[in-house]
Amino acid sequence: MKVLFVLYADFASVVRKLPGCEPSQDRSFTIKTEEHEACWFAFITIRSDNARSGPCVYRGEDAAHVFLVDILQEER
Repeated sequence: MKVLFVLYADFASVVRKLPGCEPSQDRSFTIKTEEHEACWFAFITIRSDNARSGPCVYRGEDAAHVFLVDILQEER
């Protein structure tokens, strides 16, 4: 079954170290050591008739938020 639109997207991120904590001796635990922060994205939208929109490219602060705003705009 064909779909009307396909959106292909790619992200890049910066890996930041997190301050550590003491592991528990009494129970299971997970230590988070790093956090990925999105800093770049690109996407292209392709319709079922092969018409294309984009590419849309962004590099900067709040890349994940900007991506969501942009794809909602693309939907409209």
